[in-house]
Amino acid sequence: MDYITDNQYLTLRSRLRSFLDRLNQEENKIYESVGVDFPVRWMNLLNLLHLKASPMPVTAIAQQLNKSHPEIHTITKAMESAGYLSSVTDRRDKRKRKLSLTTKGQDMVTRLLPVWQATERATEQWIREKAPEFFLILRNLEYSLNTQSFHDRVMELWKGHQMAAINIDVLPPEEWPAVLNHYRHFSTLNLPVAEIEALLHDPKKYLINDGGQLFVYSRDGQHIGSVAVRRLSFDIAQILFIWVHPKHRRKQIGHRLLQQALRHARSIGCRQVIFHTSRFFIAAEYLFRSNQFVYTSKYKHSFPPPEPLHATMVVAL
Repeated sequence: MDYITDNQYLTLRSRLRSFLDRLNQEENKIYESVGVDFPVRWMNLLNLLHLKASPMPVTAIAQQLNKSHPEIHTITKAMESAGYLSSVTDRRDKRKRKLSLTTKGQDMVTRLLPVWQATERATEQWIREKAPEFFLILRNLEYSLNTQSFHDRVMELWKGHQMAAINIDVLPPEEWPAVLNHYRHFSTLNLPVAEIEALLHDPKKYLINDGGQLFVYSRDGQHIGSVAVRRLSFDIAQILFIWVHPKHRRKQIGHRLLQQALRHARSIGCRQVIFHTSRFFIAAEYLFRSNQFVYTSKYKHSFPPPEPLHATMVVAL
């Protein structure tokens, strides 16, 4: 068994780090072979200042080398201490420093230029021979991280896995009182609506018989979250409320409940779903917006939101 090879995607970062470490070791060995005592990690900064041939601000150096400002500050401080760099205060902004090569730094460039030229030619030969599309692939990967971060890619798949593991069930009639308790818990934070509480006292009469439904997510025999959806008209449904226990929030349960309610609304022929809320309910707004709901005033007369829940969101199915 070859762990690295068998798990090549999971171990990619470790493999790349090992590859770069090996290249650094090889370059350090090159410097030792030509009798130069100079850290390889300083090479790019030394060469950049040589090519610019004029003092550069630290911010500009960080941008050119694609490194953070603190990282560049650490390197430049060490190179200044070693005598390769000197700094002056920017005349227009006393908070900024400009860096340039000292005589010692210029002498080191003179010694290293033949080494850099040989390194560049050897690298070009190596890449052309073994991986001619390497830099194209590298640019594509770098660009892809700018359009969607690796973090976002992982979290998108993780959330999908979390949601797939959440099984939503229709609430049995004998457990309907639990949903009423959920709504009361919900209403303590989101303001009670007498009409909804009345509906939930007899879900079969006011919801189920007209195509509505109560859905619940349970774990270890405990109801963790629930959602109630009812038909308002031939092609319009309403999310009465959606609730997740505070200890289990931010685990995709709310998304899964809402998606189940939307699927049910679609299955009974509804083409739109509305939800009465308030713009002050930030978490609810985020949940519904992430499922393509938008604010609307279209139904303020036909299906007016109860005060003080004065806003209506809608999504087309």
